[in-house]
Amino acid sequence: MGADLHVVEIVSVLRKLTTQLIFSDSLDDALETLTGTTARLLDGPSFCDVTVVGRHGPSSAASSPGLPELLSKVQYETGHGPCMTAIGLHEVTVSQDLARETRWPGWTAWAADNGIRGALAAPIDVDGDVIGALSLYAGAPDRFGPDVELTMMLLAEQAGLLLAGVRERGQGTTWIRRQAPPPDTGDTVNTAVGIVMAQRGCSPEHGLEALRQASSTLRLPVEALAERLVEIANNRTSPSRRIPRTRPSVDR
Repeated sequence: MGADLHVVEIVSVLRKLTTQLIFSDSLDDALETLTGTTARLLDGPSFCDVTVVGRHGPSSAASSPGLPELLSKVQYETGHGPCMTAIGLHEVTVSQDLARETRWPGWTAWAADNGIRGALAAPIDVDGDVIGALSLYAGAPDRFGPDVELTMMLLAEQAGLLLAGVRERGQGTTWIRRQAPPPDTGDTVNTAVGIVMAQRGCSPEHGLEALRQASSTLRLPVEALAERLVEIANNRTSPSRRIPRTRPSVDR
């Protein structure tokens, strides 16, 4: 895709990824899609890792193919590195060239020896609570332009959507595996069904069933998933082209 992303390319990537993530068959498959897409933001050697902080500390939930062994684990064990800084400071952390980096001397030397020259990490949060980070590593220096940083922030939002269900399971929340929307859901579910119909070219009934399946996969109520899908779609659309709240004819 290249380091100099155009806004049209960013929107295209995010729309495609949103569809793949929300309607993936499993959390593992969705995270694999996320890391693979993120790694392809840059030309040349680049790698992505999703870090989640749990009861026993940070760990990798998914990584793109070829990620150097121990690249993330060294950060987890020492508490130093771009990933851990992004989580600790709750902000995007960038190092354009590790040869000029002074913040994490131990990890920097190890990363450089393993072919890593640049790093960018964006915190992942759920409802304002930082639970991990999405990290992108480059094999060449000076690869993170403003468009890449912006896209990483948006991709981290996608990761938060996926990992929200993981956090809820950890708190012992009981989720209904096949939750149908309530009799009167208002326009939100209908609007989300319309988005699915446009993306898949399917009928209202199939659009609603896709939402139900995604609800089960992500451990989110249908109404909550619909709200997130509509919000994501509108955030990717210019104000003059916001998606109207419509009512597809769905027999519930």
